[in-house]
Amino acid sequence: MTKQNINFNTIKALLFKDKSILIKAHICAVAAAFTTVLQPLLIPLLIDDLLLNGPGKLLNKLKIILPESMHEATSFIAITLFLTVLLRLMSLSLNILQSKIFTRLSQAICHDLRIKLLKRLKNVAIKYFENTGSGKTAALFTNDVDTVEQFISKTISQLILSILQLIATAAILLWINVQLGLFILILNPIVVFATIKMGKKVKKLKRSENKAIASFQEKLTDFLDAMHELRISRRDRFFLNKIIDSAANMRDTTINSRWKSDAASRGSFVIFLMGFDLFRAAAVYIAFTSVDLSVGEMIAVFSYLWVMMTPVQNLITIQYSWFAASAALERLNKFMNEEEENKGKSKGIEFIYGDNIDIEFKDVSFSYQKGIPVLNKVSFKIPAGQHIAIVGATGGGKSTLVQMITGLYKADQGSVLFNGMDILDIGLDKVRDNIGVVLQAPGIFHSSIRENILMGEIAEDSEIWQALEVACLDEFIRAQELGLDTSVGNKGLKLSGGQRQRLAIARMVLRKPQVVILDEATSALDPETEAKVLQRLKAFLHNRTCITIAHRLSAIKQADSIKVFENGSMIQSGLHDELINQNGVYSKLYQTKGK
Repeated sequence: MTKQNINFNTIKALLFKDKSILIKAHICAVAAAFTTVLQPLLIPLLIDDLLLNGPGKLLNKLKIILPESMHEATSFIAITLFLTVLLRLMSLSLNILQSKIFTRLSQAICHDLRIKLLKRLKNVAIKYFENTGSGKTAALFTNDVDTVEQFISKTISQLILSILQLIATAAILLWINVQLGLFILILNPIVVFATIKMGKKVKKLKRSENKAIASFQEKLTDFLDAMHELRISRRDRFFLNKIIDSAANMRDTTINSRWKSDAASRGSFVIFLMGFDLFRAAAVYIAFTSVDLSVGEMIAVFSYLWVMMTPVQNLITIQYSWFAASAALERLNKFMNEEEENKGKSKGIEFIYGDNIDIEFKDVSFSYQKGIPVLNKVSFKIPAGQHIAIVGATGGGKSTLVQMITGLYKADQGSVLFNGMDILDIGLDKVRDNIGVVLQAPGIFHSSIRENILMGEIAEDSEIWQALEVACLDEFIRAQELGLDTSVGNKGLKLSGGQRQRLAIARMVLRKPQVVILDEATSALDPETEAKVLQRLKAFLHNRTCITIAHRLSAIKQADSIKVFENGSMIQSGLHDELINQNGVYSKLYQTKGK
């Protein structure tokens, strides 16, 4: 599998995707830097010209612009104040505009990243979801992508503006006094480098903090998902205590991370202030020893030292954002490089949709953990249009067979064939288009009955009602005020377990698959309702290949053939009456479960 890394080069490429917007942002940054660095220069120059009878660096220019009637101190002061305020407002407006542009850019980039992650999510192997909680996965799409977004929207925009401000400030300092300007420009990188050294541990601290947060989110998500069951069984307190422990761990880790990160940030700022003190002392010394530096210019130098403080502090802070973004990208890349599902490739063989489909297991072996087989050299064939039932004790490998047929798991040895063709030669997408599965605990979405049945398919209401009729759920839905638009609640909790199963049956019927798998699909139904559903399904399943997995033997007696599994091997096969007379595992199961 080719590695699909998301790195800062990826972000750079996405930034340059729309160069016109980026050019606008840079123009704003240049203009904002220009308006910012001019502000401290006006008043000090006016002090030199008005109070100290200086060379007139500002005054002479104002005299050219202003009419002779305004050539007086009050006018000069008022005009200078007006220009200073105007420059501040212009700087504010340009900064806001630049922030708006970068926010749009960052959101567009993060949208692209989320789409990239979602496309990857579709192809990730099923074992990733078995090993990783939904909380951790959700955190990737929210927290980590948001961290990258913050880096782009604030950090990169600050980086551009800060560099431009430093360049413009450096130019003005060199214009005021070459010696002082060079001293500040040479010493500044040393100060910044010293602060960067202090921030290197922040990345590890942030990684530990994010790990603790993800663990808390995962436990909380699991708890919320199982809230009803936990509360009924009075185990909510136990699991809540586990979440509280996780929250305490998150608290301790976050405290450790935050105060140390804050200490590093404050230490960096103190180093910068020490540099500022050094700059100020140098300015006083040069003013004392040089006739070229006026009082107003020295005040301007002090002002520019404060102007430099913001961009330098931004550059120092950027490293912390960079460390956080790097840690987020590491987690995103780990997800992007998870093993993907092998969906197979069609080798020019056309799998004809709607044809009668037979299924064959040929010496299939499979294990979740090496050395612990779940299926052991299983071989049998399901003729097209036949209904078979698979029974056996829990852990016998029944549900794993379903996962093999749907391609969620691949055989370690042997092969699964559809109409004589290997499932991977056909391609899983084609195979799954022909399969309908109803699980014991079907996935129900927090939406309407209509949307839960359609699942993105397009169908007339009449077709939906026909499917509901097969599932014996039509009367219940008609009795609801909103009918098909009735909300089922979170995870379908407004429905009973049996109603959720029948909703899933209706969903399957609407698809009209050629292969139907019923995995404990009627286990939550009462005997009377189950009998009605099975009777109506019998007509629907005519000429369709059907596999029923059930513990309740009433659901399997009508099968054309029954396969009995134990410890991953098929040990019996035949009709109900034949198997009863064999006095084997099936007979014992039947006696245990009863008619």
